Amino acid sequence: MENKSKDVKRIVIKIGTSTLTNENTSLNIAKIEHVIDQMAHLKKNGYEIIFVSSGAVGSGNGRLGITKNTSVAQKQASAAVGQVLLMQLYMQLFEKHDILAGQILLTKDDVTNRKRNLNAKNAINELLKMDVVPIINENDSTVVDEIKVGDNDNLSALVAILSESDLLIILSDIDGIYTDNPTKNKDAIFLDVIDKVDKQIMSYAKDKGSEFAVGGMITKLESAKKVTKAGIHMIIANGSRYDILIDIVNNEFKGSLFLADDSKLVAKKKWLLLSSSAKGDIVVDRGAAQALKERHSSLLPIGITEVKGLFDFGDVVSIVDEDANLIARGITNYNSHDIDEIKQTKNVNNNYPYETVVHTDNLVLVEEDA
Repeated sequence: MENKSKDVKRIVIKIGTSTLTNENTSLNIAKIEHVIDQMAHLKKNGYEIIFVSSGAVGSGNGRLGITKNTSVAQKQASAAVGQVLLMQLYMQLFEKHDILAGQILLTKDDVTNRKRNLNAKNAINELLKMDVVPIINENDSTVVDEIKVGDNDNLSALVAILSESDLLIILSDIDGIYTDNPTKNKDAIFLDVIDKVDKQIMSYAKDKGSEFAVGGMITKLESAKKVTKAGIHMIIANGSRYDILIDIVNNEFKGSLFLADDSKLVAKKKWLLLSSSAKGDIVVDRGAAQALKERHSSLLPIGITEVKGLFDFGDVVSIVDEDANLIARGITNYNSHDIDEIKQTKNVNNNYPYETVVHTDNLVLVEEDA
């Protein structure tokens, strides 16, 4: 990793459904065992390991003989069965190395809600302190939203950020990112190091992935954008490659490395980056958008053109430009009604306590249009 491995201690390892299961959706025991063996090796060499596992629905389908899920309820039932199967297997394989594992089931709300975020972070840290490997998955058996739109690529990114990890490794059935599908275009170029996930990089994401996987290359690149902005390196690599995890920490691997932003975000701003559940939108004019993006200014009333949604003081809001492009997220000093009252005023009168609507210390640029 370009001499970055010396700075790496805490690693989040996410394994995709395609790596965990066979074509008939049954668990690929041999492949899983080899991955666990590698995690054990890393752990015994001083690395802290957090394991984000996909495959609950897929393995449940295999055990239940389901070839295609026809409803959300059926996915939930498959996840309930599959999660037990996975944890039984993981516990047995880690115990071979005298390593204890513990399960944490999360929802998006556990990560994006500030109080729950801190609880999840404390639980992970305590398990690591006890020398236990946290195994994390979404709570797919009860939360409908997570099955509809959730994916473990983005979950692994959120976990990496809240746990303040140094590296996120996403193991899939691909070596990394190409400029095109290499099976269809022999001239596709493999990208081994990516400095920034911009529009050009995002344009390379086309294929969704296997039938039982949620997401694909797009979700992996979304994850890379999140973690690199939070100062965390990320690697996409092929989970079928022999000793791939060991090769990664030894800087001898084939994969795509996404380099972390040098300026790490403080904890509060990391949480804002995580928060996908903004309570409303504040629309700003071109001048305010420019000030936020180029000068990292606070958001003043004069630059606000519209308020969308109902929110209170202290809520997380999205700041968007007049073309609905997301610029930033921040913690507002006012409720939506008050902002409607004071927007586009040069000075806030004595009825209002703050000159700024969102202070720069409580604001993080999202740069989705980068």
